[in-house]
Amino acid sequence: MAQVAGYLYSGIVLGVCVPKLNIYMTNRSEAKRQARLKEQENNSIQEVKNNSFSQMLKSDNIEFLSKFNK
Repeated sequence: MAQVAGYLYSGIVLGVCVPKLNIYMTNRSEAKRQARLKEQENNSIQEVKNNSFSQMLKSDNIEFLSKFNK
């Protein structure tokens, strides 16, 4: 009886519970990774926008644009 109970326990734990736990942990890790990648992408896009704007504010550009703004 104990032998059969051990086999059932092993079959249930190793056959069902461990794969479910593995799937849960993988999905959780993947969600965190996707969030981190999205945040990095947003930060890099914002940085590019800021750099482009700062390029436009250089004194040479402002001087050039002021010629046409009169």
